[in-house]
Amino acid sequence: MTNYIGYDDDENSLINCLFKRDDINECYRILFKLAKHKKEEAVWNFIINLFLDFYAELNPKLEHFIFKLKTDGPATSMTFARIIKNMFIRKSTSHNVYKARISVLTFKYTVTSLKKIKPSTTIDLLLSDPLNNKYSVLLTALHSKNIDKIAYKVFTHLKDGNDVDVVHRVIIGYFSKVYFTQAEAQAEEKEINVKIFEKWLQIKKNIPSEFYFHYLIAIIIHLFANQKDINESVLFVRPTPDIIVGL
Repeated sequence: MTNYIGYDDDENSLINCLFKRDDINECYRILFKLAKHKKEEAVWNFIINLFLDFYAELNPKLEHFIFKLKTDGPATSMTFARIIKNMFIRKSTSHNVYKARISVLTFKYTVTSLKKIKPSTTIDLLLSDPLNNKYSVLLTALHSKNIDKIAYKVFTHLKDGNDVDVVHRVIIGYFSKVYFTQAEAQAEEKEINVKIFEKWLQIKKNIPSEFYFHYLIAIIIHLFANQKDINESVLFVRPTPDIIVGL
């Protein structure tokens, strides 16, 4: 069994069971054992960590599903079972979010020198903005897709007391400039950025502040993902009630 740093024995057992994708009932058994010995908030924190580390990169619709259940009211065994079953039927990702997060939090990262980047109107525009002065290293790391450096800079910016909303704006601003390169697209870019920021404010209501770093890394890894690999399905399944009762 692989032991993932930051997860206890029961949580690791469930993660490994999910990744095998062999026996959903075994996943339920581990889940119920875990939930029996933890407060509801602790189970939710585990679920959010699990989603961000291993599913957020390629399964963006799963996020809305999880947070809707979280805000619907007190969770039951069926609530958590629904989430686990929908994780079970989806493939986990390359673990890039987990690797980036843990490398920084355990101080076992190697900050490699940035690759020499080609001249780019996108990066030049962003670096010329005085508002981005203190974020120039982060922007350059984003442009070079240097994940170690990105994670380290996001972590240090937040640790140094920088407003998480500003760090989020810088990250989204970079990807916006990548996707909206034509002048005529500026109005659309602004409109989409407003919607993204509104979503971010909503997300912040559903997660403790200690998740901000984790969530920003997940956003970045997701935006770097190949579009054809992303699962946009909004179809979600339910566990069979009689099976749940029988466990």
